[in-house]
Amino acid sequence: MKSQQRKEHSPALCNLRFYTGDELGQVKCVKFCDTTSKKSDTDARNHKRARLEEDSASDAKQKKTVEEDAQHCKVLSWGRIDREREVTMMTLSKSAAHPTIIVVGRKSGEVDIVSGTDGAVLANFRVFTPAKDKNGRPAMNRMNEPEHFVGLHHSTSTNELITCTDTGFLRVHDCATTTEKVCVNVGQDQLSRMRVKPQAAPDAGIVFATGGKDRELCVWDLDAVLKTESGKKAEPRWKAKNVRNDVLDLRVPVWNTDMAWMEGDGEKIVVCTGIHFVRVYDLKAGKRPTLNIEIGEHPLKCIALVPGTQEVVVTDTTGLIIQVDVGNTSKIGIPSTHPKGTNRSMIDHADNPSATTKPRAVGTDTSLYAVAGPHGAVRATFRGSAGAVRCVAVARAPHTSSVIVTGVGLDRFVRCFEVGKKKEAGRCYVKTRMNWVVVAEEEEGVMKEEEKRRKEREEGRDEEDEDGEDGVDLWAELDRKEWGGDEEDGDSSESEDDGGEEDKKVVEEGGVSDDESEKEEIEKPLPKKGGSQSMKKVDSKKSLKSASSTSAKNAAKKRKARK
Repeated sequence: MKSQQRKEHSPALCNLRFYTGDELGQVKCVKFCDTTSKKSDTDARNHKRARLEEDSASDAKQKKTVEEDAQHCKVLSWGRIDREREVTMMTLSKSAAHPTIIVVGRKSGEVDIVSGTDGAVLANFRVFTPAKDKNGRPAMNRMNEPEHFVGLHHSTSTNELITCTDTGFLRVHDCATTTEKVCVNVGQDQLSRMRVKPQAAPDAGIVFATGGKDRELCVWDLDAVLKTESGKKAEPRWKAKNVRNDVLDLRVPVWNTDMAWMEGDGEKIVVCTGIHFVRVYDLKAGKRPTLNIEIGEHPLKCIALVPGTQEVVVTDTTGLIIQVDVGNTSKIGIPSTHPKGTNRSMIDHADNPSATTKPRAVGTDTSLYAVAGPHGAVRATFRGSAGAVRCVAVARAPHTSSVIVTGVGLDRFVRCFEVGKKKEAGRCYVKTRMNWVVVAEEEEGVMKEEEKRRKEREEGRDEEDEDGEDGVDLWAELDRKEWGGDEEDGDSSESEDDGGEEDKKVVEEGGVSDDESEKEEIEKPLPKKGGSQSMKKVDSKKSLKSASSTSAKNAAKKRKARK
């Protein structure tokens, strides 16, 4: 079977940096190389060798793919390997001194503030200590999960970090002093996500939304929560209502897995659920969702906004990344029919008028289905991931009009797609399973620092090689002096005295003595300095071996002569 040449990645990826957090506690920076520039001879040889490999075995194919990916991207790993410090959540921010900083939440309850340029830890503090059971293991909640972060937010105006855990504790820390300023319990557990509303002004109060398993979407005002009297339960500023019962008049389960504040006036929230629904809530319109879209048949894990549009991207547990238009909530009915053996996407509204539209296929027979029309439709599905996609991020590439969708998960690949194109824009293998990804614009300092360290390492290797060459000459010279000098051993000197007359006779008859032959073999010129280092080592070993064997023969002859 002929090996197919790997397609080049999209040039738009070269202007972005992808930061991932994995199960081993490391933060990795992925940078796609500019494939349009001229490659070095070494890169060209490696690429050709990887392309010529042909093997039908699956492990060989995987190895070949990894080698080809290594030619197209660079991966920087920051931090030590420790499963107890597994990265569970990340967020991107900036400060006056650092244009890019990454806030990393860990399984151990710690938070690291990492520089996006060189990976240096700018601050580290502990937010919570995971509870233990009687056996010393992490205590599990009703969803069989230990305590973990469900929300991280860094305020650039006040340099404060807002965190929230699944137990409902919301804390505010001062990043400069790493001290805790606020710790409050909102009175809800089993939370899946907390999102802070983008502040319209620096002095605006902190407003955040929460949701989870059997926990309806709630919007909270931190100032109002802090003013709650002791002994009383804090009340949210706004709380959603569940959708109406289904066709069997049964209650629809509540399971909000992720949410995002939509662009605009900041009064709309889009939510994805574990029962494969995407819902839009308008805080001014009411407490029930204004748009309710059923996507496929598998739980939805995370959601991200497409910048500059009224579209979102969601992921499920089977590896699909789905682009959905939620911009217009006009009244559209439920599709009356859908092709047999396929999934469907359905639009439901509070008044639920009779359906008059038919579904339109998107892609192949196994693709999702959307209602015909420009509103509330599944725009695209991005495929290729093997396993659940744990996190998705969307960013607009600078200097271009391309919008890049990035997904990470169980298959250890960072996969990138371009909105408007179904094919994969690029991918990179990072060796570990990832939990989170954030995307930032490219900075020249990131790869320049790594190139500087790489050059220093190469210069160190060159110096070691030079020292090694000098060392070979030096040891060879010492060996010559040792073997060519006078022997100080008593037995050998006695044997020389006893066998001196025999050696003289051999010389007079025209032969060559063993000592002279040994000396000639030892004093053979070494290879020139222009030769390879390995040849020098081989020649020196041969000379030492021949010299030792000759001396052993001479000693045996002399002992025999004495007898």
